[in-house]
Amino acid sequence: KEGVYSTSGGVYYIQSGGGGGNLEDFSPTHQSFSGKTQRGHHFLKIDISPDRLDGKMIDIDGRLKDVFSIEK
Repeated sequence: KEGVYSTSGGVYYIQSGGGGGNLEDFSPTHQSFSGKTQRGHHFLKIDISPDRLDGKMIDIDGRLKDVFSIEK
């Protein structure tokens, strides 16, 4: 929002691009809209209930690398 990353309010966009193909480098400067970046193959596990969404990013070696929750 207004060039500043925030964890409350607004719209959430979740982008997970490490599921296959070639890995690309990030921009040389950190983008204000990016909460976390990591270069490496991984998958995203999403659990959804009526009032909550939970996400887990797991790398190809099975290590938990990031988690997030969104409550309604």
